[in-house]
Amino acid sequence: MCNLIFLMTPHKAKVEAMTLDLSSLSSVRQFAETYKAMNLPLHVLICNAGVFGSSWQLTEDGLETTFQVNHLSHFYLVQLLQDVLRQSIPSRVIIVSSESH
Repeated sequence: MCNLIFLMTPHKAKVEAMTLDLSSLSSVRQFAETYKAMNLPLHVLICNAGVFGSSWQLTEDGLETTFQVNHLSHFYLVQLLQDVLRQSIPSRVIIVSSESH
């Protein structure tokens, strides 16, 4: 479950791509630590990843995959980056869902 996160720096048209596996809480934590080490502001965080229709299985963290990928990992990522978001005001978190949920 690799997801690409695109980071754009305002007024410089610079885009960074970072990978993240939402089915692994350690991957989410590593992503947040790597982002924080870059010392960049974070004005917009868009959570737009999910799975649907996959068979029931557990992640490496022992959680049901759909729940972790679609909800828990997004929540965890926002919590880990909350200090950066607050330091970057104005900032926003956008959570996208679909009618599939």
